[in-house]
Amino acid sequence: MRKRVLFIILYIQVTVVFGDEIDTMINKINQNRDSNMTKSQFISLDSPIKKIFIKESNSSMEDGNNTNIAIDNNYTQLTLTAIVNDSAYINKHWLKESEEIEGYKLIDIMDDSVYLESKSKKQLIFFKKRINKVNILIDR
Repeated sequence: MRKRVLFIILYIQVTVVFGDEIDTMINKINQNRDSNMTKSQFISLDSPIKKIFIKESNSSMEDGNNTNIAIDNNYTQLTLTAIVNDSAYINKHWLKESEEIEGYKLIDIMDDSVYLESKSKKQLIFFKKRINKVNILIDR
């Protein structure tokens, strides 16, 4: 009860002391901003987000400026499904530290992720989605 009363008093003091400053800041935000640019000029601006188009060959991509960008065609999707004690279930295989899968060596098993390395790449893989429900079936 005492904390609630102190909170209410503090809230009232902050509102009274800083209320005018907060109103001033909000009014500045709501003011129209002056610009020499017309609406049509603004709409015609190029997007700062780079556009990438995939070619049919899937060996390279082009951005909006016809610049080729290389694609890694040897990409392997690794999916972490479970971690139990010192083992991780990745792509339907149980692995322990220092074991390999798809060219990657399992370096570390953490609470919610695993760390893998290959000769040229490093990956930190988390669970794809969290499952909050655990179903335990007991046959009788």
